[in-house]
Amino acid sequence: MVKEMATVVAVDGDKAWVETTRQSSCGSCESSSGCGTATFSKVLGNRPFRVQVENPLHAKIGEQVIIAISENSLMKGAVLLYMIPLLALFLFALIGQWVMANWFGSVQEWVTVVAGAAGAYAVVLWMKSKGWFEQQEMVPVITEVKAQYFVTMD
Repeated sequence: MVKEMATVVAVDGDKAWVETTRQSSCGSCESSSGCGTATFSKVLGNRPFRVQVENPLHAKIGEQVIIAISENSLMKGAVLLYMIPLLALFLFALIGQWVMANWFGSVQEWVTVVAGAAGAYAVVLWMKSKGWFEQQEMVPVITEVKAQYFVTMD
């Protein structure tokens, strides 16, 4: 299980909205000064990331919780979100190039780029229409509610 600390910001029945802070390991890396990932991380900053999760423990707004998702679900999500659209981009770019070469006798690079982008976009829309991104197993779950201690001054 991949786990992350989060704060509950809204509750809606058996679901909750939680916020986590984007984290980067760039601070501990020796080559962070010349790295594109470090630059990208600095641009994004540490803004909170909000996600909807299952709330079987009935956590309340303001509570610190641990959210988790299985490694298998995380890998499946990565394949759905990155690999399939990337393969579609290459496939449709090749089809666009082949059509231009065989039907029109010349290859226009912009047609290849547009065909690839349109194909990737169409595949993502098709996957979304089939509900591939909303599978129950790919939703993080609150697995632990951290105790909060309040200090009162009498």
